[in-house]
Amino acid sequence: MKMKSEPKNSSAARQSLRAATRVPSIFGTCLLLSIAFASQAHAIFLCGPLFETYRAVVRAVPAFVAESGGSPAEFLFEVTGGSPLGGTTLTLEISGTAANGTDYQTLSAQVTLPGGSSPRVTRAVVPIPDGVIEGTESVTVRIISSSNSDCIPVGTPNQATIYILDGPELSLAAALDNTNLFWTVGGARLWLTQPLVTHDGVDAAQSGPVSHNQESWLETKVTGPGILTFWWKVSSEQDFDWLRFHIDGVLRQQISGEVNWQQRTFQIPDGLHTLRWRYVKDLYDNAGQDAGWVDDVRFTPAAGSPVVMTQPATITIWPEANVTLSAVAMGQAPLSHQWYFNQTHPIPGATQPTLTLNNVRHANAGRYHVVISNALGTVSSSLATLSLTNNGPATAVLLYVDGPYPSPYESALTQMGRPYQKFTFATSFNQAVAEANRNTTLVVVDATYYINDLTSVRNFITSGGRAIVQAYSLVVDAPLATALKATLERRFTIPPPVHAWSGSPFFSGLNNPLNLTDDKFIENGHKLHVLDGGYGVAGFATAATHDEAAVVIGNAGRTILNGFFLEDIGSPDNAIRFAKNQIEFLINPQPPIELPSPALVSGEFWLQIIGGRAGLSCAIEASEDFVQWNTVTNVTLSAGPILIGLPTTAPWSVYRAVTAPVP
Repeated sequence: MKMKSEPKNSSAARQSLRAATRVPSIFGTCLLLSIAFASQAHAIFLCGPLFETYRAVVRAVPAFVAESGGSPAEFLFEVTGGSPLGGTTLTLEISGTAANGTDYQTLSAQVTLPGGSSPRVTRAVVPIPDGVIEGTESVTVRIISSSNSDCIPVGTPNQATIYILDGPELSLAAALDNTNLFWTVGGARLWLTQPLVTHDGVDAAQSGPVSHNQESWLETKVTGPGILTFWWKVSSEQDFDWLRFHIDGVLRQQISGEVNWQQRTFQIPDGLHTLRWRYVKDLYDNAGQDAGWVDDVRFTPAAGSPVVMTQPATITIWPEANVTLSAVAMGQAPLSHQWYFNQTHPIPGATQPTLTLNNVRHANAGRYHVVISNALGTVSSSLATLSLTNNGPATAVLLYVDGPYPSPYESALTQMGRPYQKFTFATSFNQAVAEANRNTTLVVVDATYYINDLTSVRNFITSGGRAIVQAYSLVVDAPLATALKATLERRFTIPPPVHAWSGSPFFSGLNNPLNLTDDKFIENGHKLHVLDGGYGVAGFATAATHDEAAVVIGNAGRTILNGFFLEDIGSPDNAIRFAKNQIEFLINPQPPIELPSPALVSGEFWLQIIGGRAGLSCAIEASEDFVQWNTVTNVTLSAGPILIGLPTTAPWSVYRAVTAPVP
């Protein structure tokens, strides 16, 4: 497992070298340590923290620039291997077919890199237009020497080339081989056209040269139904910097590391849809060419009578959740849709490719399908069953805490009177998780401080176990995040407020939003992007947004992933309450409320209410069409069944019980 440059997530980690003495020496600015051996003292000169190896390197970002102008190209000089205490001056050799000072603004033959955190300096290649078409010219820079070579020698790559494109500027649409679509770009740096890295041998679009915690995006819109294909490639830091593809804001696929040209195909459903390609960098480090490419984009509208390509999926969900059913059909536009409940009941207003049900109850459980038609024919999807579940009790709780701060989960378990087994070492915790009963054990990971190997937790989840996870390890453990039905969208060092969305009781008894502090950790969490099978129930935006989730419930209500650390909640009592709400959700669920069909007794309809938690207030609502709901009465549940009378003239056919809304 790769470890990033900050293995300990502690605000004190960056203070560890402040007391060291910096002194000038023949080796540049170095760290002087005095170490006593017996009765003698010895001075040892180091370039920085022990065991770190520094190298001066150069890269081109990007490797091209148009003579006519546009986005600039730069040579990036940086020190790899960490943060040296001293700097260095690099001597350069400048060559190529373009003349320095004539075809581009003069580049100096020396560059000075400072010491400190990840030092880097850029030098832009700024073409000088001359009105003469000369073809593509090159500018090559090679690092010859380093003035502080004992501490920061010349590394690899020590040479980079930028090409000046001298000719008609290529359009983005032409580079993507689709002039029928309107393309837009955005982010910290814009996507560019270039002829050097292509799939078709002519040209392609390349992401802009963004820095840490930035992105560059490319976007267009299409009207479905139809088939989308494209080729893409990435050269980036494996598992940390990503080329991602989204449809309507939903992440559909991503690649990272060194991935050569690959073709991707997607079925685009009926209606207008936004397609976006994003190159996204994390907080630290660079690797490869640090870019993504897209080429040969094709969109083919569907033809013929409708055919269902993607059937609606059967879903198991928890009470009060929000759920979306969807189907993708191909066929000549326009397509019409009509969703049905339990085969024979058309749902009023449900005429889109997706059907969203909010605050689902047992009355919503059943079978759903959609009928799709156009001028050439009609087709029905398969049946999708929506069922509700509650997690059973847990007889064992395994808690892992790796940081120095009090764990809100440990305090919550203590106050709830629930026995638990606490671990502070990953080895013994992993062994206990591997041996745990998946059906009766709750695993809680409160690992805010160190990079841990949590493979056993991932295996526990994928084999049916219940877990709550907040872990600094997620920055290097993409498979664990995927098992929890999310991916890391953005890491942050200053925590924003956490807003309640809907679909969970986690904010019960708490203010909305939760304000977080920034006094314990270097990194305070990550914005999460929700994957299929996951549900964002709280986030860093006021309304539900795919890539702004702060809490994700996944695996049919068996798992909870926090994108922030409860230790950062300003009030310890509020942190404990939030932890209690999450624990109760997984091991002490609210008993389901059942509403058998009303019975006619002595000329009057009677509705029986069974189950629920005694003392809980709820409203009995009724509907004729599953859309417009009317409150019949409010009741307080008791330990036994409750009977309420209904008017014999009532027009309603469906009833549901609704508990009090989340504060």
